[in-house]
Amino acid sequence: PPSMSKLKEYLLITQLPGGSLMAVLDRTMDGVPEAAARFSSDDGHSWSEISTLFKLPKEPGRWTLHNILLDHNGEIHLFYTNDAAGSAKTVQDLRNDIWHAKSTDGRRNWQAPRLVRKGFCGSLLSVVELPSGRILRVSTRRGYGAVATSIIYRDQ
Repeated sequence: PPSMSKLKEYLLITQLPGGSLMAVLDRTMDGVPEAAARFSSDDGHSWSEISTLFKLPKEPGRWTLHNILLDHNGEIHLFYTNDAAGSAKTVQDLRNDIWHAKSTDGRRNWQAPRLVRKGFCGSLLSVVELPSGRILRVSTRRGYGAVATSIIYRDQ
């Protein structure tokens, strides 16, 4: 297949109102983890330089961006996990905390990321918005010979 452009970052991409693309990535600058983005107005053939969206909390552990959602109001929701820097003493204590950040004011500002769920979660499979505006985040994990699915919701 043809290649539109080559970017070295792991990106999550969404189409914004008006048709431009937003590609979000996580990175560390001067020892501080942050959310950043590139933008394209030509269907991904070229991309802007990386710009910082917001700083992630100074929690111990590795931050990983999993899901991006553009809601019906045109705002962006980002879902991260943080592994709490291997703080577990046993397998039962493993953590993979879920965090949520949301843009405001037409994506010009960002609310501070907030902890949604503390403890272990498996793969963050998807995030969807229902017609009511409720946002569902679905994850799954294996354990004790079974697969468990969890759904966390947020009403706007």
